[in-house]
Amino acid sequence: MSFGGSRYSVPHPYAGQQVWVRASQGVRLAVYDQRGQCIAEHALSGKKGVTVLVPARDAGLRQQTPLTKVVLAEAFLARFPDQRPFLDGLLAQVPATPVQRGLAVSQGILEGVGR
Repeated sequence: MSFGGSRYSVPHPYAGQQVWVRASQGVRLAVYDQRGQCIAEHALSGKKGVTVLVPARDAGLRQQTPLTKVVLAEAFLARFPDQRPFLDGLLAQVPATPVQRGLAVSQGILEGVGR
């Protein structure tokens, strides 16, 4: 959820949902669901462009999120064991490193300009 140039976390069932926010005395932010129930509270950030999390609530999501291609592939195959050909084809389309991804994007732009 975005407010005042920063992002604030909400419980995962509310991700992408419309919520109401209320700043209190310029130091606290309360987030409400459509029924008017407070679902999250945060200290307002003094900096713009930061993401404010609630460690106790959000730590579990971060621990469950695959962070590498290998871990992501293992998680995918654990859920869809018969989809190895699909995964292999998908991985073949994605450059391995950020530098390679950047080069692939640059090459695509240059090819578009040359037409």
